[in-house]
Amino acid sequence: MNQEINLIKGYSRFSLERSAVIGKNITSAVLSDVRTSQNTWLDDNDQDEKLRHKLKIIMDRVPRITRLNVHGKNNSEALQVANYGIGGHYSPHVDYFPEDPNRKKLNDVKRGGATVFPRIDAAVWPRKGSAAFWYNIRKNGTKDPMTLHGGCPVLHGTKWIGNK
Repeated sequence: MNQEINLIKGYSRFSLERSAVIGKNITSAVLSDVRTSQNTWLDDNDQDEKLRHKLKIIMDRVPRITRLNVHGKNNSEALQVANYGIGGHYSPHVDYFPEDPNRKKLNDVKRGGATVFPRIDAAVWPRKGSAAFWYNIRKNGTKDPMTLHGGCPVLHGTKWIGNK
């Protein structure tokens, strides 16, 4: 697991950029203080053969657990890797569009950085190698507003996450 995490972080470090959020027009992204992190995207079809092979192995776990097809552009986004430094946070939001809900944590955080769900009074604390999963859309296709969640500020350390 540590080798996979280090590989993902290693490939991501040099392409991290300030994270954006979806603007009023869902086809545009804007910089905003509601999200203070850096992120990049790692694609299943990356040109680097080593990365592509490792990502396939890692991402093959997701359908085994969730029974969701995550391979290919028609089924999910690329792996989003995000890094939150001291004070880094993401204000409460829903992932209906365009993010997918499966979030894998890539490291422990010394203090802060929990993902909180205020409407259900729950929190998931970052822990290296752990994963959190939830459905944003109900079986009947309606959006579930109870999935409103936010990333609390990191108080000590850094937080790396991977969203698929």
